[in-house]
Amino acid sequence: MPARTSLDKRFWSKVRKGDGCWEWTGGHDEHGYGIIHKSLPERGKWLAHRIAWELTNGPIPDGLWVLHNCPDGDNPSCVNPAHLWLGTSSDNARDRE
Repeated sequence: MPARTSLDKRFWSKVRKGDGCWEWTGGHDEHGYGIIHKSLPERGKWLAHRIAWELTNGPIPDGLWVLHNCPDGDNPSCVNPAHLWLGTSSDNARDRE
């Protein structure tokens, strides 16, 4: 049986890095956010920008969101850790205005 690819390798293999935004090339949800499917034991979907944050910076503290701060405006498919920041639900609502 082939060895499972680590999340890290599987994730970054679906990223097209550029000078600005790093585009998620895998699947997307209805809002344009990148998604990656979880393996066992935690089946389901993860938002790609949240995984980018965790792979780069560690766990997301409870109650915080991973928000986009892309130079050309919010880009939901961007997973460039330099374009991501942690904020509250209120920060997210303000960021959408």
